[in-house]
Amino acid sequence: MRLFYFDVTSNFGDALNPWLWPQLLGPRLAAEPDTLLVGIGTILNRRLPAASAYRVFGSGCGYGPPPAIGAHWRFHAVRGPLTAQALGLAPDRAVTDAAYLLADVPLPAPRAGPPIGFMPHADAMPRIPWRRLAGQLGLRYIDPFAPVPEVLAAIRGCECLVTEAMHGAIVADLCRVPWLPVATGGNVLAFKWRDWLGAMELPYTPRHLANLCRLTQHRPGENATAALLRRAANALWFSAQRLPLQRNLRTLLRDFHAHRAPPCLSTDEVLRHRTDLLRLRLEELRRDLAAG
Repeated sequence: MRLFYFDVTSNFGDALNPWLWPQLLGPRLAAEPDTLLVGIGTILNRRLPAASAYRVFGSGCGYGPPPAIGAHWRFHAVRGPLTAQALGLAPDRAVTDAAYLLADVPLPAPRAGPPIGFMPHADAMPRIPWRRLAGQLGLRYIDPFAPVPEVLAAIRGCECLVTEAMHGAIVADLCRVPWLPVATGGNVLAFKWRDWLGAMELPYTPRHLANLCRLTQHRPGENATAALLRRAANALWFSAQRLPLQRNLRTLLRDFHAHRAPPCLSTDEVLRHRTDLLRLRLEELRRDLAAG
């Protein structure tokens, strides 16, 4: 069985796959392409590679039309009720995101630092100095492109996590770290958040921080004049975006400390129920693989 996940970037949610699944399945994972294990991510769409059989575990729909499914598909679990509905599956297939199986592997120790963490969405990263902005507000910056153990240790060391990254919120929820969802423009796909949170019996009510525009990137063959103009334009764009972003973050932090912005956390009962279901489905997958 070959593990499939989005590996174009090292974004935290996607990078959980090669870190977590070998610990859960060991030698059952191999590079042979006949059977595809569709893992963590919003990857249930028509861009999946061809395979003779598909095993789906905790994945979600959201980016593009759902795949055409047939008898060679086996759905052990999907991320939530919206994905189950989009695929025409029975409601009991909507368990939760497979990242909750982090509960069954050793995690790095919590890392000391500022009590409130801030984790931006990967698509909001280019040319925005998030680390400096977070530091100015006394926040612990958590880079969504940092190595998985580093991100896990940072989240575990927080007392609260402000996050635009869904898998940051999922890990915080698992580790019983309260979290606050935020949004900066069109980076966030609300469907996948509502899908996951539907399984965890929570609403999705993000705090809007700013309408961040994508800044212009370096282009091959760019001459010195074009580079100078690009950097000047980016400086102006960032200057216009920074002030409302900082202001809204400060307001959010004030509201949080004044108990006007209550953080989110699934109940212990729901968390236990969903992780137990994931474990049952993982055993189902292991039995099926052992039986060939």
